[in-house]
Amino acid sequence: MILLSGEFTKELISAIRVAEREYLIACAFIKLGALETLADNFAGGVDKVTIIARWQKRDLIAGVSDLEVFEYCRDRGWRFGVDRNLHGKLYLIDQETAFLGSANLTRSGLSIGGIGNSEFGTRMDMGEIDKQKINKFVSDDVTWVTNDLFLLISSEVCAAKDISMPAMEHSWSLEIASKLTKAANYLWIDELFFSSPTGLLRLNLSDGAVLHDFDLLGLDFDDITEGSVTSAFRRSKMYSWLSGRLSKHGSMNFGLLSHELHNAILNDPAPYRKDIKDFVRIIFEWCEYDSDTFAITNYSRTKSIALKVT
Repeated sequence: MILLSGEFTKELISAIRVAEREYLIACAFIKLGALETLADNFAGGVDKVTIIARWQKRDLIAGVSDLEVFEYCRDRGWRFGVDRNLHGKLYLIDQETAFLGSANLTRSGLSIGGIGNSEFGTRMDMGEIDKQKINKFVSDDVTWVTNDLFLLISSEVCAAKDISMPAMEHSWSLEIASKLTKAANYLWIDELFFSSPTGLLRLNLSDGAVLHDFDLLGLDFDDITEGSVTSAFRRSKMYSWLSGRLSKHGSMNFGLLSHELHNAILNDPAPYRKDIKDFVRIIFEWCEYDSDTFAITNYSRTKSIALKVT
């Protein structure tokens, strides 16, 4: 059944009130006031609560998510985590009942107060495979925020608010980005880049490779800038995998990177080595584009890549 705006919230609160064991909420945007309203309806005796937000730097600067949500969760003994690629909206009750849709945990998303966005959602019963998928997401993709990490994040957000720069162009420092990124050891072909950053900035969506990368990076038509593309690249799984390999090896030339990438691909059958080399060429183009993070050294017959020391 499709639930519209207020219907979704009404059904969600009804289910929350009769929970027995736990709540898990994962939304891109979370505002403190909306969380407080939802928490007022939590069933007594349920103390296992997990809250997950996207917390891109631009989200916090623009105020679409609140820093105070972490402190609210911490003070109640709830887990609070971050997945910088999170776009979905999930409200899970007792690992049995899930509410899915477009509604973020905000006053407008849930129509708190009677006025809000036009949202669509649905209620579903969780099967075993569904539970496995959610548990894998929580264990593999979420970084749990500690007091020390929160202090770093809040300090950087406060400092950024004093800088005259559009919120969309802000990205986390390498120190925070590395702490908010789970190391990726394996990749699917579809998680690789098919085009260069230059091609993406031209945004010819009739080019299948450009369209793939546009979708992969979660970009917006109205926000294709060098800054937004760089920020999206640094949130990608490809970036996480590459950074991990470079941290291990120090630097990698074209041949070593091709070998490492070939071994990391999960697709069966694995791609031909020629295809891997094409992907590696594109990786080098992206690293040259993000010259603040990566250092490229050219030799007579090859080139190498390393992380810049910060």
